[in-house]
Amino acid sequence: MPHTSTTGVRLADLAAHVGARLDGDGDVRVVRVATLDNAGPGTIGFLANPHYRAQLATTRAAAVIVAPADAAATTLPKLITDRPYAAFARVATLLHPPTPVHRAFIRRRRSIRRRTWTRPLRSALAP
Repeated sequence: MPHTSTTGVRLADLAAHVGARLDGDGDVRVVRVATLDNAGPGTIGFLANPHYRAQLATTRAAAVIVAPADAAATTLPKLITDRPYAAFARVATLLHPPTPVHRAFIRRRRSIRRRTWTRPLRSALAP
């Protein structure tokens, strides 16, 4: 699935990517992920903890990821899955891929010779 941060990804494509059931407009474009409380246009939020269920009514997200038990709590376009947190993680990875690190910034692991650690220990334990 191509990733374009400016145009976003269709909700229908996200549903296929994470194996969730789509309920609502599949043409909604999602650009980034956010919490329900901090979501805005072009974002997708998720509900994994029933404690935050009231936020479904006030979120400004374009879409949400919910469990089947919470699907009726919102009229927003949604992805319905038994594992909303895992689906959210997969969507987040797709929308926010890790930044590659240039080899010049990776420090080589330095090995310490065994004697460096054992000599002081041996002398401290000697009678």
